[in-house]
Amino acid sequence: MSQDLPTGSFGWMTERELTNWRTFSKAKGVGCILEVDLEYPDELHDFHHDHPLVPENIEVNKVHKLIPNLNNKKK
Repeated sequence: MSQDLPTGSFGWMTERELTNWRTFSKAKGVGCILEVDLEYPDELHDFHHDHPLVPENIEVNKVHKLIPNLNNKKK
């Protein structure tokens, strides 16, 4: 992946687009970001221990940092 990150022209998806978000992304040539709750199953902890997926924005010593961890995620 070697594309620039988007910096503007963001918009909300309609209900119809939301139900077909996979085809929406392919059809229009644009991406989408989803806000989801994730459960990280215990059986994946040993396999992902060195490089956990989905880093989390956590405050450490009054500074917000993206910290990879094995915790379940809310939004």
